[in-house]
Amino acid sequence: MNRFYFPTNSSAPSSSSSLCLDTDAFPPPTFSFIDACSKCYTFTLPYGRYIPTVFASALMDGMNTAASGSDYVVKYNHISERMEFYTLSGLPFTLNFQNPSTTS
Repeated sequence: MNRFYFPTNSSAPSSSSSLCLDTDAFPPPTFSFIDACSKCYTFTLPYGRYIPTVFASALMDGMNTAASGSDYVVKYNHISERMEFYTLSGLPFTLNFQNPSTTS
């Protein structure tokens, strides 16, 4: 299972592999979210293979750096095996789950 795995162009399987993946189809992984004031933030995640707790930490650091604050919290719940997102202030926010390379 390659959960939380983001290959670089050079580490992606070639088009001749059984997976038939185009090596140009792996842009840097990005994550975006919208804060309570409707401001959209986007940041790039480092390429690599993440265990869930490290991935949660990378997302939290990216969100707080992008928003210039420390209000966002991302944790991995080992019991439910899910990521938990919330703000310390209790303000709402929206996670954008779109592939930016396929949207205009």
